[in-house]
Amino acid sequence: IWNTADGALTRSIRMNFLPYGLAFSPDGSRLLAGPWSPLSFGGTSCLYDVSKGTEIAKLAGHKSDTQLNGVIFNHGGQRIATVSLDGAARIWDGASGTLHGLLGQEVSGLKLANIGADERDAEMNGAFTPEDRFLATASVNGPIRIWDVGRASLVTTLAGHESLVEHLEFSPVDSNILLTASHDGTARLWDVDGALTTALSHEYRPTFAVFSPDNVHLLTGG
Repeated sequence: IWNTADGALTRSIRMNFLPYGLAFSPDGSRLLAGPWSPLSFGGTSCLYDVSKGTEIAKLAGHKSDTQLNGVIFNHGGQRIATVSLDGAARIWDGASGTLHGLLGQEVSGLKLANIGADERDAEMNGAFTPEDRFLATASVNGPIRIWDVGRASLVTTLAGHESLVEHLEFSPVDSNILLTASHDGTARLWDVDGALTTALSHEYRPTFAVFSPDNVHLLTGG
């Protein structure tokens, strides 16, 4: 961890695994680290205290590899989601790292290393709505799912993409709109109730898509 003013090193945190994704809690007090393919290379997602440089908790128990960008804080920092390759998720307390609940029935033994190169998870992620009520997850072998986090229940599934959905996010101003980007060459807008509202075709396969802060424009890239 570095000081942005002068580039000085402020703290080093030793991790006993290969970290792929790192994220600060919204208040900057905690650091979340997701591993590269825990079933193949070992390691478990971990929560750290930034000021002390110490581990708070291991977020253990997944039966399959977690998505490489599927280890996230919600916007308020009270909850953490860890999303497996099949789109099932575990919800953890954002301060203590204790398990709160399970979303879906996780498939055992899914490994990133066993997925074909054309369908490999490079940027798959989970996404909370701005008010943190819902969580959207993608899967390497199934539809997009939207979960009610508080009730630990499935709200709806979104089917229609013909290939891997690599990125998804909710509109920053309208929690009822979900944006998805897929290897099938389209980015799509959905209502939370499952209705497709817009499909944007590309000559390349988009690996990310983002809303502008005012929700007027979309930016996609491959």
